[in-house]
Amino acid sequence: MPSLTARLRVLLPIVAAAALGSSGSPARAACDVNYIGPANGIWQSNGNWDTAAVPTNAQIACIPAGKGTIGIGNGVDATAKSLQALSRMQIDAGGSLTTTDSTPSAFSDTVTDFVIVAGGTFTVGNAGVAANGTVVLEGAIAGPGSIRLDGGSLRGSGTVAASIQNVGGTVQPGGPGLVGTLTVGGAFNQGVGGTLAIDLASDSSFDKIDGPAFNH
Repeated sequence: MPSLTARLRVLLPIVAAAALGSSGSPARAACDVNYIGPANGIWQSNGNWDTAAVPTNAQIACIPAGKGTIGIGNGVDATAKSLQALSRMQIDAGGSLTTTDSTPSAFSDTVTDFVIVAGGTFTVGNAGVAANGTVVLEGAIAGPGSIRLDGGSLRGSGTVAASIQNVGGTVQPGGPGLVGTLTVGGAFNQGVGGTLAIDLASDSSFDKIDGPAFNH
């Protein structure tokens, strides 16, 4: 490849060989516990939930729109059966969120704008997580569940332990104008409605998706 003197952005719509799930949002299950705390509040405060207790791994936790950024801080190990978040969430370094729904490919976790800081972990149950908005991944999305990007973008240099299904969003390793490597433990499936955005800084510096041999 010739040396590039300017940064280029290459948009690659790719038809995946594997079949993808529906691009529509999954039907929402009834909430067991609802966030009622202030905007820009924290997960681990009992008073921020309508049950006066933080969610357990047997409860569907719901966060309504208009709540700013709900934080899961260092040392907090949050749990839920599944999560339905219509407000932005952030998992800080040393923080974690674990969901336990075991229904295969149900995508019962739904997130809208989600930040996982380096050192933060979101462990997704077998059902998987459907994402919209901007997902900034510098930490880890651990398995066994996969992530389906229905819209918005997935960016960063973090790790997805299972697979990525890009149904209708934009995957940007590193981020817009930033060279980075997105590590994927399973298949990277790109649908006709999705976009892969690759930054080329030079013939030796460019975005990468690093995964199993069959992803290359």
